[in-house]
Amino acid sequence: MCACVWGPQCTQVGVCRGPYAPHLIRAWKRYDDTRGSENDPVNMLTDKNMSETDMARQFFLIIAMSDCGVDLERGAIKTYDQVRSIIAQVSGAPPVN
Repeated sequence: MCACVWGPQCTQVGVCRGPYAPHLIRAWKRYDDTRGSENDPVNMLTDKNMSETDMARQFFLIIAMSDCGVDLERGAIKTYDQVRSIIAQVSGAPPVN
């Protein structure tokens, strides 16, 4: 288990190979239907538009994080201390390409 001072705890990490499992696709769809997602559907890369060789070479990462409450898109920022905390956490996070 790893933890950062600026964010949630990472409880598990796994690297998977091949197509997404049906229960992961259902879980993503349920999340997207109830909360909305800006991400592409996880089943966009399926056997319908990928060869068997490409499917076998597909890798994906599953990261389980601790629940840290409401996401920024849905949370109401009420105090200056909350703004300062968000800026400190975002600016301290590693960049993502």
